[in-house]
Amino acid sequence: MLLYGAPGFSGRVTDLALDSPLRAGGVGLLAVVAAPVVFLLLLVTIVGIPLALVGAVVFGLFAWVGSLYGRLVVGTWLARALDREDSRVVVLFAGFLAVFVAVQVPVVGWLVSALVALLGLGALALALYGARRKGDDTYTPAIRPVA
Repeated sequence: MLLYGAPGFSGRVTDLALDSPLRAGGVGLLAVVAAPVVFLLLLVTIVGIPLALVGAVVFGLFAWVGSLYGRLVVGTWLARALDREDSRVVVLFAGFLAVFVAVQVPVVGWLVSALVALLGLGALALALYGARRKGDDTYTPAIRPVA
């Protein structure tokens, strides 16, 4: 849905991850480490308990969408490496397939999956932060109707 509903935002996330993968992965790692700490600190107070529960669910959805964007980044990287101009759906499918194959490697498969998820999560966080900071509506994830 995000590919068709917010193509500009999806392109921004992909560009951020491909232009600076170490930065995006670092932000993803920071989010994965910091979010549980914040949620645990919120559990200390009565008022914070519902905030921590809602925050954990929202972060879980955010991490899931980030992992999807990570697979889109892998597919886009593969398409660019092969000099292909395919639709975003084909590129996303290629990313899913590439990560699926990489995960089947016995010792390092989980590491590939984790790195792809951190890359996508960090790029998603950077794109949302950048759009909010600039006040630019070009890359905000506004959903447009699909005809």
